[in-house]
Amino acid sequence: MQFYVRADSGFYSFEFLWFLEKRRIKYAVAVRLYKTLQLKLCGLNYRPIGGGVEVAEFEHCLTKGKKTLRCRMIVIREEVKEGKPHKKLLRLFELKGYSYQVIVTNISKEAPEKVWRFYNGRANVENMIKEAAMGFGLEVSPSHRYAGNAAYFQIGMLTYNLMNWFKELALGQKQNKAMIKWIRTHFFLIAGKLVETHRYLILKLSQNYPWQEEYRKAEARLEALQLT
Repeated sequence: MQFYVRADSGFYSFEFLWFLEKRRIKYAVAVRLYKTLQLKLCGLNYRPIGGGVEVAEFEHCLTKGKKTLRCRMIVIREEVKEGKPHKKLLRLFELKGYSYQVIVTNISKEAPEKVWRFYNGRANVENMIKEAAMGFGLEVSPSHRYAGNAAYFQIGMLTYNLMNWFKELALGQKQNKAMIKWIRTHFFLIAGKLVETHRYLILKLSQNYPWQEEYRKAEARLEALQLT
């Protein structure tokens, strides 16, 4: 099994990269742009990838004592236009009208822009943390004992995973998943009446409920599942 790590510049150190290399872990880590690296950015051969963003790469050698680590450096630059707000992700360093970001990686078979997009995926972790905290109550520790809090956390994460499966299997949200707050508002906290007819329970929804079609599709997907 191949492991991958994405990390911000706080993790940019020889020791951390050496640790990952020795364990054959693939990584993409934001680089702290020291003067020695800044001097290399102007003379690179940049290639446009759209949206005013250009990419380049170069090889850099990190050393500590007798240890040497040859690294692939991915450079992303964007032209700084007057009156245009900077993207937070690129405001690491500015030079001659461009803002720069550098990512060190040992992913060798992917184009620079793919490595950059892979690194940018780390931002989704914040949404996951927010979802777990605000949607499943994991922002609190209800017990004064470690075992109790550990059990509470595990139950919360089980609920989180079950909800993600519900989003995919019942709501058909494969790529972009809605937050739990949206699902509660549109599918759970809705007006309806449960009536019994000929020994069958029937859920009757309000005629004004705007998500009836999506609700029925979710019901059909659930009925089609073969759960054993």
